[in-house]
Amino acid sequence: MPIDPRFRFSGAAATARQPRTDQVSVTSARRIVPGVARGGESTTEIDADAVLRVELENGFVLWSRADDLMHERGQRSVGRDGDALWRLDFGPRPGHAAAGTSRGWLGLGVRVLEVFGVDLKNMAAAKLGKALEDRALDGAPGLYRVSLDGASPDLKALSGSLPGGATPLLVFLHGTASSTTGSFGGLWDKDNVAGAALRSRLNERYGERAYALQHRSLTESPVENALALARALPAGAEVHLVSHSRGGLIGELLCLGMRDANTDPLDGKLIDTLFAADRTVAEQIGLSPLDTAAAKARDAAYDGDRKALKDLIAELDAKQLRITRFVRVACPARGTTLAAGRLDRWLSVMDFISGGGLFGEAVDFLLAVVKARTDPRTLPGVEAMMPGSALTRLLQSPDLSVTADLSVIAGDIEGDSLWQQIKLLATDWFYGADHDLVVNTGSMLGGLRRPDGGARYLRDAGGEVNHFRYFNNEKTVKWLGHGLTRPDGNDGSFLPIASAPHEAPRWREAVRRSRSGGTPRPLAVVLPGTMGSVLQQRGETVWLDYWRLLRGQLGRLRMGQPDVEPIDLIGDFYGPMVEFLARSHRVEIFPYDWRQSVTAAAARLAESLTQWLPELEASGQPVHLVAHSMGGLVVRAMIADGGAGTAAWQRITALPNSRFVMLGTPNLGSHEAVRWLTCTNPTQQKLALLDITQTTTGVTDIVREYAGLLELLPFDPAGADFADAARWKALKAELSAVWPLADATALREARKTWQRLLDAPPEPRHMIYLAGCQPATVVDYAVVPRNSWDPASDRTLAFEATSEGDGTVTWASGRLPGVPTWYIEDTAHDALCTQKRAFPGLL
Repeated sequence: MPIDPRFRFSGAAATARQPRTDQVSVTSARRIVPGVARGGESTTEIDADAVLRVELENGFVLWSRADDLMHERGQRSVGRDGDALWRLDFGPRPGHAAAGTSRGWLGLGVRVLEVFGVDLKNMAAAKLGKALEDRALDGAPGLYRVSLDGASPDLKALSGSLPGGATPLLVFLHGTASSTTGSFGGLWDKDNVAGAALRSRLNERYGERAYALQHRSLTESPVENALALARALPAGAEVHLVSHSRGGLIGELLCLGMRDANTDPLDGKLIDTLFAADRTVAEQIGLSPLDTAAAKARDAAYDGDRKALKDLIAELDAKQLRITRFVRVACPARGTTLAAGRLDRWLSVMDFISGGGLFGEAVDFLLAVVKARTDPRTLPGVEAMMPGSALTRLLQSPDLSVTADLSVIAGDIEGDSLWQQIKLLATDWFYGADHDLVVNTGSMLGGLRRPDGGARYLRDAGGEVNHFRYFNNEKTVKWLGHGLTRPDGNDGSFLPIASAPHEAPRWREAVRRSRSGGTPRPLAVVLPGTMGSVLQQRGETVWLDYWRLLRGQLGRLRMGQPDVEPIDLIGDFYGPMVEFLARSHRVEIFPYDWRQSVTAAAARLAESLTQWLPELEASGQPVHLVAHSMGGLVVRAMIADGGAGTAAWQRITALPNSRFVMLGTPNLGSHEAVRWLTCTNPTQQKLALLDITQTTTGVTDIVREYAGLLELLPFDPAGADFADAARWKALKAELSAVWPLADATALREARKTWQRLLDAPPEPRHMIYLAGCQPATVVDYAVVPRNSWDPASDRTLAFEATSEGDGTVTWASGRLPGVPTWYIEDTAHDALCTQKRAFPGLL
């Protein structure tokens, strides 16, 4: 919705207390209690660039720019004078029901709204972030001695070098925008009985050999922090680490000194590749492109990190540190989607769950971040936590293995609590994943690979779990003790982090049995959907092999690469349905190369059916063609080929009870294909995260050559012509985009396939359609200003959605005239073949 430069808010204003600042200026401060004053409607005008402090009735405080908040949570109505009137709505978003809590959204009304005019005086957030770090650290960065038997950590500066010897050193690594006291102070709380008991045990073990690294966590990267720590530690030292949050990234980097020499890929070439370009999820989450100055600063930071990482490896190789105990608590090892997005959200959550003490007495940094919409990529310490950053990619490198110890403590908020309410509010910010309000739970289990038995974890879940409670909660404090003091060879009650041994899936055995019986059975031919077939090249699986993708092998799926062939379907998506069909049918799997035109797969399908049909005709058994998504287009292209395929279909329909079942087939295309070609498809961006050699633009450069993808573009005759190359060229120019264009000839070939499908009338007597149901399926797009508050800003794509679809394919683009259609509630496109309650409809 367009946002006015100024807008009226329903509620009366009064003077508010100004927040304290040291380097920026608060020019005005007003307090608004939403509602209507006595005597009629009371309104207050607010500037679009004002900084808002919104206190909800449950106590949560959200900081935001006025126009940003109105764009996300504003509801526009008409006042008594006919002009626009705004209010805030913190109710649930469509499709985000308050599951798992009886109180739901109770208490998410706005209690009070404070409005601040702010003059930044040309102060950059990075400079103000350094001042915030100075206040948090209360001293110079560096290694300090920690008092385990005192009433507080009582950090003492070191007077000389650390002692060597055989006794291990204990090092605490604090989290983001924090300090040792800020992250671990809960262990010293007077009411923390478990914490006192643990410190007593640790004091007996480490005594004066307990230390903490005080470090800059906003303006310096974890690589710089790790290099400083490595330089401070004595050569050959045995080191035990305890980390919180981002501090775990420093610990993981320190573990690089224990790389497996047999598989070590960490050379200058890999490091240069990691830092060659911005491969974070910035595009995916809608961050604007960095301006020239910010991009230059980010590139300089990449250069600095590249050099620092090489220096760190040299330092670690020289010192031969031994990390024999590492308890890593709530670490964003794969990144956190909260820190990757809007920093105002991240800071609001961090400040609230830390008890309002994140910024100390002055809020200059917070005001600057909100007012200037600071991009997380401009703060090296935060950029490192973005999924897809060079550091998170390094830690997921499949060939990089270390023998260093690891015990992970992870957490997730569950149950009926204030934290659960806030978790529901933040669902969009985390893409709905489990989290502890700051870090995605799944990310906490990432990191460098360890050998079997070298890594373990425990996960806490409950209403009292959040990012700042791990060192107060009795359970996780005890786990910390187990991780540090466990004997060698004993996991200390932790569970192993290891890949499960490979076993043949049940569905594969079910398929084998379905073909071995002597009694004639109906034939079920299963056709997977887009990207649902396993592709191999020269005997090596490339799709979907996560390890090979992590090794940068997506390029092996470029068109023109030799010897790429389909060999199977992806069992995670189709196994349950295949297993069900195998109970009553002989099952044949028909994988196909989804990169190629559906007409190529259709010709192969006709050949296979021609081989299978004589036996079925002899026994009078029916054929069921069960096709998911793109697989349905393969079948329809076969039916309409006017040759062998049409003949095979006629033979099939002559067999009693034969049918063609479509599950989510995009019979008029899907706008998800548009998103693939414009670098905005979520799966595409996940691929860019997996393959360290690719950006989203690079992925588009590969898939734009896929005839199969182009044939999935929308082709409703009444809609836009997506086979028109001029349309794509104009769209790219309007967006000032850099993604490569699909070839005009390839688009014309796609149009021919569309016409074949459009010319083929459906046969309702022999066809069934199963449609999924999801809250939002893309149905169109519009070119809009990237910043809705600034009509002059550069353009971006805004996708429009309908509730009538499965999240990928709309009902209108899937259904065929007269064909019976069944709708499966609460089922997404990718889950249509795993939704067991829908399986009876296949028969």
